[in-house]
Amino acid sequence: MTGKPDWPVTLADGPAMWLRVMPQKAIETPLKISELQRLASALAVIPLLGAYSNILSVRAGDGAGLCMPLGDGPSPGIVFVFTDGEIWAIDTYPLTALPKLIVLDESKFARSLQESAAFLKDRLSIPGPYRWVAGIEGVKGRSLPLSNNLPAGARGPCAVDPIEEDGSFIIDQDPAAVLEPFFEKVFESCGVARPRRAPPT
Repeated sequence: MTGKPDWPVTLADGPAMWLRVMPQKAIETPLKISELQRLASALAVIPLLGAYSNILSVRAGDGAGLCMPLGDGPSPGIVFVFTDGEIWAIDTYPLTALPKLIVLDESKFARSLQESAAFLKDRLSIPGPYRWVAGIEGVKGRSLPLSNNLPAGARGPCAVDPIEEDGSFIIDQDPAAVLEPFFEKVFESCGVARPRRAPPT
């Protein structure tokens, strides 16, 4: 930031959720870090960045992005674009704030996939399809919150860690439907079938 010194950025340790989105076909020429820095502010709309009041730019030798500083401590969330076109969005705060629960906001993951793919297409001119990898770690022994009228005690504890799934995505697809294999895997890790999603009207 202008008028303030640079300082090293580290990601907070502990449980985390993440989404990686990348070109399915490798790009021929590495992206320029100076260009990624210029465009990085557009990544602030990615929900997995977290709802934080202060967002700062971050740069490394292999890319650039945004981070959420909390005082002088490690950042609870980072979104970063590598020079090969891969985007990483990582958030540690929800799982740290609720240490006994698996906080899985499906709409946040879906919107993050959509916004990441749009960034690659519209800002970096990288056409789809795109490969995605969604994951969550540090959740073994945690439970899913009770909802959807499922019986008490039927949603955990989770017996798997980490939980990860991957697939492909094109802009015109429904991101929530594309990510369903990941959502279902999280539910299955807690020994319960995920409730069926209502069809779009």
